[in-house]
Amino acid sequence: MEDSGNFLEKMEKPLTRVKKPPDKKPQEVQNTASSVHCWCGNERLERFSPEYMRCPVCETLVLERWPPPKTFRVVDDRRDFYGQTYYQSHLTGDYNYPSIEERSRTDLPERCLHWLKYALKYKLPPGKALELGCAHGGFVAMLKWAGFDAAGLEMSPWLVEFARSTFGIPMFLGPVEEQKIESRSIDLIALMDVLEHLPDPTRTMGYCLSLLKANGILLIQTPHYPEGKKYDAMVKENDPFLIQLKSTEHLYLFSKSSVREFFRRLGAKYIEFEPAIFFQYDMFFAVGAKQLLESPDNRVVDVLSKKPDSRLIQALLDIDSRFTSQRGDTDALRTERDRLQSLYDELLANRDVHREAYEKMEKERDHYQQLYDDTLKDRDALRDAYEKMEKERDKYQVLYNETLENRNFYQQAYDSVVKERDHFQKLYNDTLENRDYYRKAYEAMEDDRDRWQNLYNAKHQEHEKMREELGREIRRIGDELQSEHASRIFLLEHPMGYIGELFRFIMKKRRGDLRDKN
Repeated sequence: MEDSGNFLEKMEKPLTRVKKPPDKKPQEVQNTASSVHCWCGNERLERFSPEYMRCPVCETLVLERWPPPKTFRVVDDRRDFYGQTYYQSHLTGDYNYPSIEERSRTDLPERCLHWLKYALKYKLPPGKALELGCAHGGFVAMLKWAGFDAAGLEMSPWLVEFARSTFGIPMFLGPVEEQKIESRSIDLIALMDVLEHLPDPTRTMGYCLSLLKANGILLIQTPHYPEGKKYDAMVKENDPFLIQLKSTEHLYLFSKSSVREFFRRLGAKYIEFEPAIFFQYDMFFAVGAKQLLESPDNRVVDVLSKKPDSRLIQALLDIDSRFTSQRGDTDALRTERDRLQSLYDELLANRDVHREAYEKMEKERDHYQQLYDDTLKDRDALRDAYEKMEKERDKYQVLYNETLENRNFYQQAYDSVVKERDHFQKLYNDTLENRDYYRKAYEAMEDDRDRWQNLYNAKHQEHEKMREELGREIRRIGDELQSEHASRIFLLEHPMGYIGELFRFIMKKRRGDLRDKN
């Protein structure tokens, strides 16, 4: 395996603040809600809580109003946010956390050993390791004891000196981007509860990936936003994640899907999630640019057995394994105890209710007994009715048999009716067909009637005209004959003869052969 050498041999003055180059000025962070945007570039954020926005593109929570840019650096250790006061008063006073001195003892067998167990799962010593935001430096010390050439990094000069004097570890001061670290030289970079504090996580993590060897890994613990869950529901359920909504320091709160997308864009697409020690609100994972390979347990034992300090680490891991097993049994017993206690409390709470229900049941028992007795009486009546029904059944069976015998007769009658129906249906259809013929004949007769009526009217008019002409002719001839005395005498003496002669005269006149007799 490649010799890691001394981690500090290729790093200049790790305890000295390195002046920041002009071209590596941190990205300015605006303290206005209008300019807030997600690390993925999306500016159309949705309201999540009074202080945080939600990115619907990548499922990341983004602090709406950021602190000023100077907050992320430590110039005055006693006044700046991440300086000495952050560890000596802010964490202990505002969050009631143990002091940094106490944590330097209690963290070793708890979280530091937990982190180391999974660090060894994906990366074995020897190799170079760096922890950003290492606080008291206990995890860095355990990495060194396991066989890594490890160093820590912090922003506060006071904390850097505290870690160096407490655990004797090498320390860097200031942002990692300002450190003179050879690229592609580190095997493991750890960030425990640091990612959520970074004002420009893309830039910082991209730089860390550039420091890793080809098969190097990042080991990260950060709050886990349970995507899809609403703030009101969290408040109603008193979700443990609510304590991570720290508007003075947590800038980005990632979900599992958003952290995958975050590192995928940086070229580290391989990620493995492991159990977080504070699983109620944290996530813990290893990520790298190449496929992560797990070390078998026997290989871990072989590596840790080569040096005295690493043997101590192996002993601690063995104790932790046994403790974890016992803790699992204890947790199961504790869970069962809590369940039984809950049931007992519920029984105590419901005891009076059950007693009242029992007394009420006792009072109603006589009532139900009476109902039972009445039911027995009704049973006898029902039995009698049933026997009577049995007798009636035979009678109805005879009627049913007679009905079956008559069924054929009625079937034949029905068939005959059906045949008659078909016959009359045919007659009806024929009638419908002849109806059109008789309608046409009637219409033709109506037309003939109108024609003969017209002929009659024409003849009638012609006869009326002839009568009028005849009347005029008679009056003219009468006038001619009236002057003659003899004619008048003849007319007076022989009226009928005059009329006949007059008629013959008229007819001759019309034929043109009338002669003048005068």
